[in-house]
Amino acid sequence: MNLYGKIPVLGIAKRLEELYYPEDELPLYLNKKSETLKVIQQLRDEAHRFGITHHRNRRSKNTFQSELIEIPGIGKQTVQLLLKTFKSVKK
Repeated sequence: MNLYGKIPVLGIAKRLEELYYPEDELPLYLNKKSETLKVIQQLRDEAHRFGITHHRNRRSKNTFQSELIEIPGIGKQTVQLLLKTFKSVKK
């Protein structure tokens, strides 16, 4: 996409809140009470929240699948109809 150098990239280490730029060996330290640091922390926290939520949603969708779906010739709609009619797999 040819975006290198056009979009600023920054990494933040969680423990000491060090800021890292690509290809720069030394971290940048901002004042712990700095508004800039607070905005960067909020961005990091939101990215983590989004990633964790997405992962949990994908994982939970795969967890609760009916064993009926594994029977050859039975699709999702048939599974829904059977469960609606009989209320459980046991019946």
